[in-house]
Amino acid sequence: MIAAVRVPDFYLQAWLRLNADKAGVPLALIESCDIKGVARLISVNALSRQHGVRAGMTVAQAQALLDCIEIVARCVQAEEKTLMDLSDVLWGRSPQVKVSQDEMGWAYAGLRGMGRLFGDVSEWVHAVLDDLVSLGLKSVIGVAPGWQQARLLALAGGGISSGSLSLNALKGVPCGVLEPSRDLERLFLRLGMRTVGDFLNVPAADVLEHMGEEAFLKYQIARGQEPAGPLAFEQHSVGFVEEEHFENALADLNALYFVLNPMLSSLLKRLSARGYHCRGLHLFFSYDGKGSEERTIEAGHPTRCVKTLAELCRLDLSRSPPLDSVGFIRVKAEYVQVKSSQLDLFQAVAGPDEKLSLTLARLEGIFGRDYVGSPRFVESYREDVFVLTPFRPREATAKESRLMPATLCLRRFRPPVHAEVLCRGQVFARFSMKGFSGRIRQWHGPYRICAEWWNEHESADGSVERGFFGDVYDLEVQDRIYRVCWNHRHKSWQALGWYD
Repeated sequence: MIAAVRVPDFYLQAWLRLNADKAGVPLALIESCDIKGVARLISVNALSRQHGVRAGMTVAQAQALLDCIEIVARCVQAEEKTLMDLSDVLWGRSPQVKVSQDEMGWAYAGLRGMGRLFGDVSEWVHAVLDDLVSLGLKSVIGVAPGWQQARLLALAGGGISSGSLSLNALKGVPCGVLEPSRDLERLFLRLGMRTVGDFLNVPAADVLEHMGEEAFLKYQIARGQEPAGPLAFEQHSVGFVEEEHFENALADLNALYFVLNPMLSSLLKRLSARGYHCRGLHLFFSYDGKGSEERTIEAGHPTRCVKTLAELCRLDLSRSPPLDSVGFIRVKAEYVQVKSSQLDLFQAVAGPDEKLSLTLARLEGIFGRDYVGSPRFVESYREDVFVLTPFRPREATAKESRLMPATLCLRRFRPPVHAEVLCRGQVFARFSMKGFSGRIRQWHGPYRICAEWWNEHESADGSVERGFFGDVYDLEVQDRIYRVCWNHRHKSWQALGWYD
């Protein structure tokens, strides 16, 4: 089964997506931006048709019938974007898609295996129509065993035909759905053939002998055959990019936010149509003068929320504004598939809250990017040597959900706290630090550390020292075990943390 998707008045619908405030005004679309009396109308809206305006009329004829009609020109950028959205919707619902570039407003999708997901072809049709309506597109879908038959159904107003020999749904519709040439249309009128059913009543041999080759090809299509051969579908590709050029460069951040919001909204609608979430954004700014800039916006959790991504962009731009006026913007989404997991029999595991991304962005604005992130240990002989990496939560797995065995955890003081250890001969007697003091009941150590003697490090007081040399002890004080270190160079004790 193949579905033919038709977007009526494609040029006008694409133009209205960028000019939604003109939906209630009589409109007519022409090819050229030079509005002249001899220009031909290629599309008109319903309000214009109510006053007798039809496609094919000249501008002068349309204005003579309706003086308040507004004549607008095609928008190629809007048409390309509409084709892209149509492709995303179909790729999100079918593994076989063909979007026609020659006939604007036509697309085809293979429905093999879709019954396992949707249960019925009509459910698939309703799902696609709902997706297109959410993007501001009104469409008609015809489903048949062949793509040419499905095209006829779409021209007839939509429908589903499972038969391969004939299309009963077409017998009562006008012959115009066959898209005849002017000569064949005149022949239909002369022979009194008003509907496709009248045409199908003629024997095939008589059609070929008396009506010509074109009529015979239309006859075969109406009978359920495919004289044009099978349809070649497109190769699957994934990419979500939105671009915007500006005649007047944007020099104000508020104007930049105003432009980014609809771009992000369109991007996330396309992502949602194909079943993806957004994990991050790549922004490219081309300056009006010279140069360009690229920056990456990381989302802490895959999201489809426009508000979250817009706020992340706002925080990043307010922290480091563009260096010059922006004349071109490209927004590329980093897409990811979010797999649902349920590790409990009665309760699904909820992922991290999307507000986490905004919280991290705000913390970066307050403390700086170098002080917010996930710690990662580096290869070193020194204790507690780590670097910060961008935070990205991991998905929970079944193995991680199991209970871990009881272990000791060292809660470190960062930075280490100055401490004092009193000795009586060769025995540790008392431990004290700011806010705490107690008798040492037992101690373990020393664990000598002499590391990175080949590297120079800047100490807390600003002096430069080479490597580290110290002895680490574990002291049992009251009901806790503290880890302390004796620094041989500074001749002082430091409390590193306590065990939990």
